[in-house]
Formats: sequence, structure tokens, C-alpha cells
Amino acid sequence: MCTRHWTTALRTTALCSAAVLAFAASPVEAQSLDLASVELVTGHAGYIDETWDNRTMVGGLLRVSLTPHFAVGPEVVYLHGPDSAHELLLTGTATYDLVGSPTRRRLVPFIVFGAGLARRSSLVGRGPETTGLVRYATQEATASGGVGARIAIARHLFLSGDVRVGWAPERRVTLTVGWRR
Repeated sequence: MCTRHWTTALRTTALCSAAVLAFAASPVEAQSLDLASVELVTGHAGYIDETWDNRTMVGGLLRVSLTPHFAVGPEVVYLHGPDSAHELLLTGTATYDLVGSPTRRRLVPFIVFGAGLARRSSLVGRGPETTGLVRYATQEATASGGVGARIAIARHLFLSGDVRVGWAPERRVTLTVGWRR
């Protein structure tokens, strides 16, 4: 990926994160940004064309707490599919915990939303009456939302899973291992 694409991807992620922060910030009082968690993500994502085009995913994210229930942060996920197809998703992600005192509960259900940039690359045919494949790359916006649950397995360690639907990819199921303060 060339520098121009990385710059565009990082700018899009920063703008999405800034937009979430702007809507969540309270104009009445100052808020400190505390690191909420560091997370490693793996899972499955799928695109629909005429049939499902499935991907394996791996990535990571950082979250900062804006309130005891609301956290935001950047997420970077790599998706690998068949025939050398792959994507890199750079998103700003927000979660909202649905129960009181989320740091003291063993099971915490949450709502998740993410938006950012998807950079795709795959091999495609050159056209009629030609042989061989060429690499084709494109980028577009991505957004998804869904629900999940976080389970404490130690004081600072947790497992979580979520299911999302959206645009590019259309479905996403993840398992996350994370550390929190």
C-alpha cells in the first residue's frame, strides 16, 4: 500500500474517532481519557455477491473510556480470503455497556458501532481473450454495528464476542481477548 493510501486511511480513522469523541464529550465538564482496554481480535467476516465470500480476520484495537459505560478507539483488522484476496480495515469503534458498573460485573452486554476505511486487494482476470491475473486494489467506506458481551476471566483480563452487520463487510463475528485497567 503506498503512502498516499495509508495517509488517507489514517486520516479517515482519525476523523471517525474525532466525530465519536465530539458527540460524546460533555460541554459542561472536562473529562480525562483513561485507557479502557487493549484488545486482540480474531473472527470471521463475509461479503455477499451472488454467494457469500468469506474471510478470516485478525487485528487489534485500543479503547479509551469517555464515561463508565462509553468507550471509543481505533481498530485495525486484516481480513484474508480465498485466491489472495485481502482487506485492511481501519475504523473508529465505539462501545456502550448496557449494565451498571461494568468494571465490577462478570458479564457485560454491549452495543458496538464502527466506521472507517476498507482497503481491498485481489487478483482479477485481464479481460476477454487474455491470460493471467493482475492485482486490483480499491478502497471504500466501511461501517458496522451490533451487539456483544464481555466476560471477565481475571481481574484485568476478559474475553468478548460480538456479532455485527453493516457495509463492507456485510456480516462480522468476532472473538476478542483483552486487557483492561
